[in-house]
Amino acid sequence: DNGWEALYLVTDEGTGLCAGHAETEAMSEVLRQSDTYHAIAHQLGKWINRLEAAAYKAIGTEDKCERKLDSAKSDRVQEKCWEAYERAAEAAAKAIRLYEEFCYLYRCLVRELDVFDANGNLRDRQQAEEQIEAGLTLIENLGHSNITKAVSKIRRVLPDLLHYLDIAKGIVEACKELCPDQEALKAFCIAWQKGKAAIKAKQADRKKRAAEQEQFYR
Repeated sequence: DNGWEALYLVTDEGTGLCAGHAETEAMSEVLRQSDTYHAIAHQLGKWINRLEAAAYKAIGTEDKCERKLDSAKSDRVQEKCWEAYERAAEAAAKAIRLYEEFCYLYRCLVRELDVFDANGNLRDRQQAEEQIEAGLTLIENLGHSNITKAVSKIRRVLPDLLHYLDIAKGIVEACKELCPDQEALKAFCIAWQKGKAAIKAKQADRKKRAAEQEQFYR
């Protein structure tokens, strides 16, 4: 009514927002991009700290059992403490392994959301989607029920998760016409991505490193 035209819509998966997009006459034909933060980082990222805390707790329990074993005097008490220590050591090893494997898979998954690869080439949407699907399957195989539920939520939004790569493809093609030096264009694409990383970084050292890389490629 006020002369504004919607070209591209980005939302999380809120029921009202999704329904509004589908039912509003002015918006129903507009491409809707699911918010990648809420889709992946919000669903899975929180588990990094939770699994780390669980691993440290298990390590503490193992250490406590080991100290009890060292102080045990009688054979009966030693045997009981040894059994408790073995259980605690096994639980700690399992918790550490779960934390390390999840962190690795999560970081691989997040990298698939990058617009450009390390050489400044535009990422292929189909390939990125396939890699994300493979990563989700590996995360499911870790056998953590609550994380598996989060994976199911991500799978539901995956078809709407990578529209931005299609949008970026048109923009890159237009930039190629403006910049005849393709290597320079790739460097600029990397700089743009590093700049985005600097904006999003929460930790000061990561923010500083990304900003320095942005300036290097510029």
